[in-house]
Amino acid sequence: MNRQIELIRDWILKRSKRQRIGLFVLSLIIIYYFFHGFLIQPVINKQNLLRQQINDVKLEEDTLQQQFNMIVKIVNSPEFKNVMKQQKQLQIQGRNIRKTISGFTPVFVAESDFPKLTKDLLSQIDKGIKLVSLKEFPDQSWNAPEVNKSVIAVKNINEHKLTIEFRANYFDTIAYLNRLEKLSWHLYWDSLDYKVIKYPEADVIIQLYVLSNKIGV
Repeated sequence: MNRQIELIRDWILKRSKRQRIGLFVLSLIIIYYFFHGFLIQPVINKQNLLRQQINDVKLEEDTLQQQFNMIVKIVNSPEFKNVMKQQKQLQIQGRNIRKTISGFTPVFVAESDFPKLTKDLLSQIDKGIKLVSLKEFPDQSWNAPEVNKSVIAVKNINEHKLTIEFRANYFDTIAYLNRLEKLSWHLYWDSLDYKVIKYPEADVIIQLYVLSNKIGV
């Protein structure tokens, strides 16, 4: 090893001053590129990667903050508060309607007319209503409020219950309910659930039923 070093040293000493300067500069260049390629550049790459990740996180944070600010603005807006107030009023109206119709004289629907009833309910859906589902449940005995269940006439009355789920805004919902009320069928309201999922769109579930007489209409 020492012998090789001496040979290299002798070889260098035999070069001219200009050549030795060139070799020295070349050695510095080689050393620079060695350190830059194996030590400095990986550090620079890692710094750039970290800087990009920091920028991505900041961008995501800014986006979330903007979304949060928008939600706060919507919740605090008079329009949103008015919709929530109207929703509560609609629920109260639903309860009042159920109380009112509980005193009506039942008007029966023949079992053979159930398909036509379902068709009429669907025909009232316009472009402002996005239907999610319409479910029909097996007939069950009519749970008449404040009526003696032992009366034969009551025992022969069945409920045919339907549940309609759809998405719409408040005004389209009111319009659809009004259209249902104007149908020739005697619909009895059981429940109404109105939940705002993304203002102004809400998820609406209404349960209603008609009455049928097991011994004939």
